[in-house]
Amino acid sequence: MAIVYRPLNASELARLAGLPSQVDPLTVVEKCVLLEVQSGIVKFIDPAARQDTLQKLRQKPTKFSKAHSLIAGRALGLISAHFKTATSPLPERVRFCYEGKKERLVDVYGTLHWIMHLLNVKDIAKNSLVSFMKNHFLVWIDTIDEDQLLVDALVLMKKLEGVLLKQAGEEESDLLKTDDSKKPKRDILEQSGQKEQSHILSLVQDGIQIVRSHMSRNIIINTNPHSVVFYPEESALKQDWMAKNKTWLITPPKMAHSWRDSPLTLADWGSISSISFSPDGKFLAAASMTYDVCVWDAETGEVQLTLQDPKNRLQHVAFSPNGRLAAFSENGDSLSCDLSTGRRLFTSKGRKKDIRAIRFSPKAGKGERLLLVTPRRVDCRDFEDFSELPYCSREECLFTGFFYAVDFSQQERWIATGNNGGDIEIWDARRDYDYELYTTIHGHERCVNSVAFSRDEERLVSGSDDMTVKIWSVETGANLKSFDCAQVIRAVAFSPDDSFIAAGFGNQINI
Repeated sequence: MAIVYRPLNASELARLAGLPSQVDPLTVVEKCVLLEVQSGIVKFIDPAARQDTLQKLRQKPTKFSKAHSLIAGRALGLISAHFKTATSPLPERVRFCYEGKKERLVDVYGTLHWIMHLLNVKDIAKNSLVSFMKNHFLVWIDTIDEDQLLVDALVLMKKLEGVLLKQAGEEESDLLKTDDSKKPKRDILEQSGQKEQSHILSLVQDGIQIVRSHMSRNIIINTNPHSVVFYPEESALKQDWMAKNKTWLITPPKMAHSWRDSPLTLADWGSISSISFSPDGKFLAAASMTYDVCVWDAETGEVQLTLQDPKNRLQHVAFSPNGRLAAFSENGDSLSCDLSTGRRLFTSKGRKKDIRAIRFSPKAGKGERLLLVTPRRVDCRDFEDFSELPYCSREECLFTGFFYAVDFSQQERWIATGNNGGDIEIWDARRDYDYELYTTIHGHERCVNSVAFSRDEERLVSGSDDMTVKIWSVETGANLKSFDCAQVIRAVAFSPDDSFIAAGFGNQINI
């Protein structure tokens, strides 16, 4: 009772404690001087008693870990029992079986608690975890259909992955230190069970991708929640399933090799007008046509901060090199926000009209440089510190024309602009405020709404009214890859490590 994550009723307590069916749990509770039953819920008589019991348990790490391991295994059992009748892989049958059970899953102890308990286990109960991942994980995640529960599940699954990675590293290090044989490292690890540990980690990592796919409203997975045959070839769950069913599955469908080959929707929010990654890649900020700003954890999709300012009508966001978030309205009104505290550092009135894009130079230096796009020009503002001083020390017009998009490259070697005719201009920016046109890319059929450089300055991504996202070679202007979308692309961005591209269109951000 001291380590459970929510109050339990008598029947839950009996199952988690492993009491025989003939034993009345209330009889047992009556003999525990620290516990009482109120309205069917078992509680500690005094909260201080629970804290004292928990503290004593923590002082015995082995016993503490074993207690969490037992509850984790039994919690998994409770969820598994919830899905006992799910024997058919057909979505119609499953939906029929669980029509009345979906609402009750959140009331079953273990819904997310099995992960929370595993995080406190020194040696994770591998058998029960593997059994659950193989037999019940897909039904479990299909039943958790609330957005916030999916975010919570993803956060906890990522923590579980971290625990498994740490354990695997520690076990491998200890094993190699104690093994005096001259066998190859791979043979030593396989003989010690490290191969099994690696498989468990693969199943959990697979589960993380499946949760993300559900969050992103992946059409195939949402339509066929138990059809692992539609998962990427690298999926550990798919490989296990294929091994069991290879005798009758003659020609499986050809799917993508990796989860990374399929786009994920990080957010389903507002009508996206601007997006920006933080310099460390941990956060993704977006502004909407409804004048709201939202910041998400870029990996889990968990909302970190929201800003609503109807008076200032914020439509553009950008991160400064020091990680401060800046938001601008079409009229040039701006604010700066510290993500670590959520505190607004300043709000200032603007002098520009009809701002269409903003972008900070990513290069950290003595000051900060901000590009602002208006219909007929691109201006550059220099700040000593944008987060502290909203007034620029210098402002100059760089280019004139009908622009809608702009970006600095990482080392300020290039500036790219996108215009209303579908062209992208790349400017040589190595001479301060004296920029020369390097090349023009005639890449889109309609207005270019957003451009962004990769960190290595070798590629440029663009999004357009022609409903395409395109990746270009900066040096040659060649089109490296194109993506067709169903809507106008309002915003694009490279992640700081260049491994992902984010595109905002309609009310979605796809990665």
